Amino acid sequence: IIAYYQPMAAALQQSIDYGDFIPLWNPYKFSGDAFLGKPNPLNVFSPLGPLLMFMRPLDALNWNVIIDMFLMGLFMYLLVYYLIKSKEAAFISAIVYMLSGFSLATIIYSQWVVFANALVLMPLLLLFLFKSANEKILPNALLAGVMLGLLIIMGSGIEFLYATVIIGIFLLTNPTALWRTRQATRPSIFSPMVTRSASVAYWTAHDISMGTTTGSTSSDSEWKKPSLP
Repeated sequence: IIAYYQPMAAALQQSIDYGDFIPLWNPYKFSGDAFLGKPNPLNVFSPLGPLLMFMRPLDALNWNVIIDMFLMGLFMYLLVYYLIKSKEAAFISAIVYMLSGFSLATIIYSQWVVFANALVLMPLLLLFLFKSANEKILPNALLAGVMLGLLIIMGSGIEFLYATVIIGIFLLTNPTALWRTRQATRPSIFSPMVTRSASVAYWTAHDISMGTTTGSTSSDSEWKKPSLP
């Protein structure tokens, strides 16, 4: 943390003090380097941003990890409880997710702060995916997209890759969700237009086949087409 993240956190804190909450450039690294566009960025979208407003960078980083660990368990609890409606299973799943070997190795031992930020979002991404398949698709799909976007900003590229694989597996194993996605994205506004165009084409072909044109003879003028829908 001291060698890699603390200088970045100090630069972010200084930028926040100047009123720039989304810094794009870090003037203190080499002769200047990209800040938000670099892999493993620190930014205000994670708990670190608000913490830097009243804490030293090192303290804010430590509390960021603590808050992320708590949120990992909370969101995993919400996910499992939504799926099977069992408080005991949800609690056990939350503990296992928080204290799994991967979580402890990457967050506690290796101290990858951005991995902690990303692991917070994974249960939320799955939760909104399942809710989009079982409930209203549009708001939940939008929230799932927000979680996926935050994975790029708050997390790392590898976590974003994992998330896209998860979404692909979810769609392949849930054909109902895929079907509802296609139904929701179908442009229903064009349905009346297609019906009207088909009706016009039908009656035009009918006139041509009967060898008549509109208004050519008196008999044609007496014959009335049914009104178009």
